[in-house]
Amino acid sequence: MKKIRLFGILVLVSFLLAACTRRVSPTTATSEEQTEAVQEDTESFTGTIKEIDLLLNVITFVDVRTDLEYRLDYNGGVMITNKYGDLLAISQLPVGEIVDVYYDDALGKLVNMHVNENAMRYENVKDLTVNLYEKTLKAGGENLQYTDNVVVYDGDKLIEISALSPQDELVLRVYDGKLCSATVEAGHGYVKLVNYETYIGGMIEIGYDVIVPVTENMVLTVKEGEYQLRITKGSHTGTRYVTVTKDVETTVDLSALQIEPDKTGAAVISVLPEEASPVIYVDGTQYEPGQEIELVYGRHIIRIIAEGYERFAAYLIIDQAYKKYEYTLQAEGTGSKNTTESSTEQKTTEGTENTTEKPGDKTTENQAPSTTEASENTVMVTAPVGAKLYLDGDYIGETPCSFTKTPGKHIITLTREGCITVTHVITLQDNGKNDTFSFDELELMGNAMDFFKY
Repeated sequence: MKKIRLFGILVLVSFLLAACTRRVSPTTATSEEQTEAVQEDTESFTGTIKEIDLLLNVITFVDVRTDLEYRLDYNGGVMITNKYGDLLAISQLPVGEIVDVYYDDALGKLVNMHVNENAMRYENVKDLTVNLYEKTLKAGGENLQYTDNVVVYDGDKLIEISALSPQDELVLRVYDGKLCSATVEAGHGYVKLVNYETYIGGMIEIGYDVIVPVTENMVLTVKEGEYQLRITKGSHTGTRYVTVTKDVETTVDLSALQIEPDKTGAAVISVLPEEASPVIYVDGTQYEPGQEIELVYGRHIIRIIAEGYERFAAYLIIDQAYKKYEYTLQAEGTGSKNTTESSTEQKTTEGTENTTEKPGDKTTENQAPSTTEASENTVMVTAPVGAKLYLDGDYIGETPCSFTKTPGKHIITLTREGCITVTHVITLQDNGKNDTFSFDELELMGNAMDFFKY
């Protein structure tokens, strides 16, 4: 009887074990089928992160190949890695990053993503040029093509690519030669000058990137930051510090740096013999005999030319409110020296005295150059071609160009958009010859595309 009961118990246990095994098998199979189903529904693409919505848990991507947008849900189970395979939190992933995306097409959910290892990243890019018609961005000598769906961010604000300025400092992300995103790391503000009138025609420098002539109603675009503002005209220089805030117009009052107006006097020049029909030049500008000429106090060069007479050149000293000068020319071949005389006739004005001055009697410092040395010579600058040339702070023109030769030391400044501005100090001799200068080609601003590859 006991054997029968024991046998019955063994049969019951075997039945129960068999039943348990049947219940486990269907569950395992269903799990595998679900895994296979998820894998079959998973799609992938390479895209640029356009927006991360942390409230709705939605990420928007732009496919780098098709330009289509994808909005995918995500949760804490999404695996995110950098291009080296290290795990990242969603907060560590910036907008504009180029990533490989894997998602469940049926559910519209993100499965995992990792930073694309073939995407290129360029930092500290500046001096850019955007061509809206050709849809290219030029930086560091390279042209990058972009599409209407390029992702451009300034801070946390999505902006149009047309809003970028050459003064901005950017991070660019490029895939297969195509610009996919641009992020402004350092933006720009504006500097407006007031009470600048006495500096018109001079030069203004703000940092190293902004060096331009002073003109009326100036508003300059400058990269945000703190700078020394330097303004010059001739021998006059003024400096002050300015802080440029992003997207803000900063007004700079130059009243404390104003140049006192140069003191001037009038000169009336007559030439003997009257029948010589002379041509008079003062500092390279032609005047008529007897014409009243307004000149800044100081030393000037006068040249007189008449057919059949020796050419004459001398220093003309202006140190009074009004003075008449008379010069006598000598016929060619006479061997006589040109003489100069100044009459005592002068307008009587308050604070001035009637005096007599003979430029020929001046000290060695003011002695007139020889006839050959004082001929109407010029200085020609032939290179670099297409640069703006400033002589002692005054704009001359675009090279190649020339200017009247004045002996002594001078400062030549050469500028061109997108290039580093350079300054050369030259010394011109009283040698009666025309001078020609050719300077090195201006260097482009740093080649960001090659210099800052990530």
